[in-house]
Amino acid sequence: AKSSDQGENWTEIELPGQEIADQRNPVIALSPNETIYLFWQGKTSATSTYQIRYLTYDGSSFSEIKNLTDNPDYIQGGPVISFDSQGKLHLAWMSQTSLPNRKELIYGILNNQQFQATTSVNSDDVSVEHFAMLIDNQNNAHFFWHGIFHSGPSWHYITQYRKKDSSGNWREIETLNLYEQVAETPCLISDENNNIHLVWHSLHRSGGFNVSKINHLAKSEDSTIASSTIDSKDPYSLVVVSPSAHQPLIRIRNVNILM
Repeated sequence: AKSSDQGENWTEIELPGQEIADQRNPVIALSPNETIYLFWQGKTSATSTYQIRYLTYDGSSFSEIKNLTDNPDYIQGGPVISFDSQGKLHLAWMSQTSLPNRKELIYGILNNQQFQATTSVNSDDVSVEHFAMLIDNQNNAHFFWHGIFHSGPSWHYITQYRKKDSSGNWREIETLNLYEQVAETPCLISDENNNIHLVWHSLHRSGGFNVSKINHLAKSEDSTIASSTIDSKDPYSLVVVSPSAHQPLIRIRNVNILM
């Protein structure tokens, strides 16, 4: 949908060239030259697998749909996109692999309509279930994912983080000790001091029931992890996150929590 009056009125526009097949999970981003990029996972026929597809909109017309991936054997889905300060589009998504019950996190860059080689962000022994990607103001790429660690016949939940700096160097994968089973719908932001902030929801046992709660985690370049749970029944709301030089500081209305 498009609005030309700051959201007062909207016009629904059907995207061109969509086959009579399932199209889902769209994401949108605006390039520095104000071209709109739309990515999603979709099928080209009723029997085909999901692939990553995209088109652009220059303000007056849409481009043709392009298939970024073309792997009929494995499902591709859940795209996340973001532009950096140089106008490069960073893209990540989940892909099935040849290993049973495994999904890997794939990352690549679209620069001047040319897609650079993709990279698998996670290790082969982890199947990614949920993830978030952030491109900070220094063009570093940050990845957070929750998945299942497979070790022979056994498995357990695992939550991990990885960074790629602006020079293209990848850091080692860091495993986070978050102490809950599932970290769903993660979202990442960075502040003016380049600290990384993550929120997600997870299930906790309370009074014999599973209760979904919102969690926050703050991470600086060299510090240990600091995390907290924001109880959904608490009347306070998180409004400012302001890490100090020594300790992350979460300000919840008029209550300061040092961690």
